[in-house]
Amino acid sequence: MSDIPGTAPTPDPATDYARRVDPAGFSWSALEGAAFRGHPPVAQALARSSAERAEAPASGSGWGRLLAGLPAFVVLLAPVLAPGVIIAFGRGADARVGAVVVAGVLAVAHVLLRVGEWVRLGRGIPVGTPREALLAAISVPFGLLATVLAGMVAAAAAAAASPAAPAAPAAWASVAALAAMTASCVVAVPVLRRAAKRGLALPRTAAAEAQAAVDSLDRSDRAAVTADVASALALLAERGVISDVERDRALRAPLAGLERHARSTEGAPHRA
Repeated sequence: MSDIPGTAPTPDPATDYARRVDPAGFSWSALEGAAFRGHPPVAQALARSSAERAEAPASGSGWGRLLAGLPAFVVLLAPVLAPGVIIAFGRGADARVGAVVVAGVLAVAHVLLRVGEWVRLGRGIPVGTPREALLAAISVPFGLLATVLAGMVAAAAAAAASPAAPAAPAAWASVAALAAMTASCVVAVPVLRRAAKRGLALPRTAAAEAQAAVDSLDRSDRAAVTADVASALALLAERGVISDVERDRALRAPLAGLERHARSTEGAPHRA
């Protein structure tokens, strides 16, 4: 796309980037961004993916990556975990209220997770798998149980409340959060099932989100981008910006995977 206001978009933006870029300023992420300039959802997903990789540690163990993803996993399972939290940690009146509040915090996080899914769906980013829909369906009875248990604790706290220890408001707020969480699971079941029937997979990382956005493009659009990228790579190699080996490796990379491929391939320069 031309940077001059009022001019028509560049037909082959990646090739145009390859023609104009200074060799010292070349980056794979910029080439990818140029290739999908005419497809804003994909370009935005690629930008998030690039930022995610830039923020990630240069190295890390599998355990480190597992621990980094644990909070999101706990939030996803919040409806299933909430009844156990209330039962296991609710020993004594004060402890019961505290356990309900913890469950309520998990519920709020889960609702935000669901809202995020719906926002991505509204932006045209694929959402939903059969497994996700099944988990949402299983979560509904657990959410109902947690809401009932929290309601009982809140009622007991209200009956025993004193001005010095007003525990009931926090407990009732948690009941409302748990009810909202359960309702979000009820809504998520048909939403995820419809999305799953369209063969769309829910991305859990920015890279997966970018790939899913590319996969959602029409075949003709993907073919046009592929041809543009191939032309750009040939021009970059011709200008000496990249080597012939880099060009051949990049040609084998999937769409939305140029930067990722450059970072992971041995011998390729890691230019972000």
